[in-house]
Amino acid sequence: MVIAELVVRDLALRLSIRLDEITVVSIESVEWPNSAIGCPLPGADYAQVITPGYRIKLEAGGEIYTYHTSERQALVLCQDGNPELPLIPVKPGEIQDGIPWVPVD
Repeated sequence: MVIAELVVRDLALRLSIRLDEITVVSIESVEWPNSAIGCPLPGADYAQVITPGYRIKLEAGGEIYTYHTSERQALVLCQDGNPELPLIPVKPGEIQDGIPWVPVD
């Protein structure tokens, strides 16, 4: 699955709207300075390694939503520098990022 599809699915789930009610405004290639992908959680530690990814802007209901992603499909809704972790329910094997699958409830 393409990262833009993942962020659209995440926003649709957050807002309880259909996918076709969301427009991709822009996709910008970015090299984030660390694994926080430009939107760190307060108090969290991150690997200090250049992390390639994207800044994706979506429009829904007249509002703009900005997502930060890595090329390995990590994503975060980053509004005003405040991270909101993804809501997308994923299945084992759906994301191929090299990190072992650990189910969490």
